[in-house]
Amino acid sequence: MPTIKDYQLYAETAFAAYAAQLGIGNGNVDFYKRAGMADLQAQKFDSSWQVLGQQELSDGFSAVLFQRVDSQGE
Repeated sequence: MPTIKDYQLYAETAFAAYAAQLGIGNGNVDFYKRAGMADLQAQKFDSSWQVLGQQELSDGFSAVLFQRVDSQGE
């Protein structure tokens, strides 16, 4: 059964997926902030997750693939 922490992680990841034009890897803080994340939240998310890919279609559909990074940033 998911915990509250799990639900928070799901919500934060879904929130980050609303960011447009993400670059591969890290360094997307400004894009997360433009999507509505607070500065500290965007920085923390960017240091914990990397973007493996994003596909944006002309009809408005967008999909993002995130991967959690370890304590060494890999």
